[in-house]
Amino acid sequence: MTLYTLLITLHVLLVTGVFWSIPVLARPTLPFGIRVPSARAADPAIRGTRRRYQRGVLLAGGLAVLGLLLPTLWGVTLPGEILAVLGLVDLGLYLLASGEVRRAKGRGAWYAELHQGVTTDTTLRTEPVSFPVGWLIPALLLVAGTAALGFWRYPELPSTLPDLSSLGTDPAVRTPASVSTAFLPVLLQTGVTLLATILTILILRARPELDAERPADSARRFRVYLAGVGRLLLFTTTCLNTALLVAASIVWELLPAGLPAILLIAAVVVLAVGAWVVFMVRVGELGSRLPQRSGSRLPEETDAPEDAGLVQRDDDRNWFLGGMVYVNRHDPALLVHRRVGVYWTLNLGHPAAWTILSVLALTLGALWWLNATGMISLTVRG
Repeated sequence: MTLYTLLITLHVLLVTGVFWSIPVLARPTLPFGIRVPSARAADPAIRGTRRRYQRGVLLAGGLAVLGLLLPTLWGVTLPGEILAVLGLVDLGLYLLASGEVRRAKGRGAWYAELHQGVTTDTTLRTEPVSFPVGWLIPALLLVAGTAALGFWRYPELPSTLPDLSSLGTDPAVRTPASVSTAFLPVLLQTGVTLLATILTILILRARPELDAERPADSARRFRVYLAGVGRLLLFTTTCLNTALLVAASIVWELLPAGLPAILLIAAVVVLAVGAWVVFMVRVGELGSRLPQRSGSRLPEETDAPEDAGLVQRDDDRNWFLGGMVYVNRHDPALLVHRRVGVYWTLNLGHPAAWTILSVLALTLGALWWLNATGMISLTVRG
């Protein structure tokens, strides 16, 4: 088995684990992205759908690993293609499960005669969760340190450098040395850090997702969740910048390309992924796995159970693809929390969302065109 096939196998296991855990870590009232009343969260139809979905994900993962380990009839393997197909199959299984829950909800009229409503917490605007500046400093120091190392090494670089996209998988692949190829890791570090900072600021100011059935308790949980996501985003940035520092050291031939370096990069990435896994297991989506009312800082909370007399409004009509796409032109919020995973998404019913997507598409297109025409290739050695 080649190193590339081994890395793809690890990716297959990771993808399988992520998809398998989706219903485990999801909010109880949002199985497979479909809104249900809390009284129906343990309905037999939902439990049965969850079991079938998880068995299908495990079966698909097992077949993908088998396809990587056994050569095809023509004596070649297609690891990249197998990983892509696995992702599509798992996504299809998720969408099928989401459709099953939606149909069970409709057949049973689960929201009939229930009083629906929404809630908000104005203190999340007057006293918002603060930006974790201390968690950003290590990422900034890594960018500065990598840039300084690059400027020190640049005059002594050979005429060709290891290609960043094939580190460890094919050391023979090299690219002509230039400003753009030599400092690409630093540019990636800068871009990742800037993007993570902007995302953290936007997420901390995004519309809060609260539960009308338990307004005070859900507000407390949301604060804990939001603060944790902000810190994790910046911690992940630090991990990625560390991996890019190792990659830069390989490109600048300060470290040898090969398995040890790749394992070092993989270890840093696994550390970041592990932090997110621990966070999700302990806290859950929007704090759904936190103990009720433990460590509450809200003075109005007591030990008495909340009974708002409402259930969260059924707004499935605004969500598509199993809770991954949100379209509501009557909602002024631009950024909303997805119903699946630790993600926020754009409200595609908001005009500004299409402006952002258009600018992003034009920027990527311009970069591709400049690179294709060689206008951003500042070659200094023949």
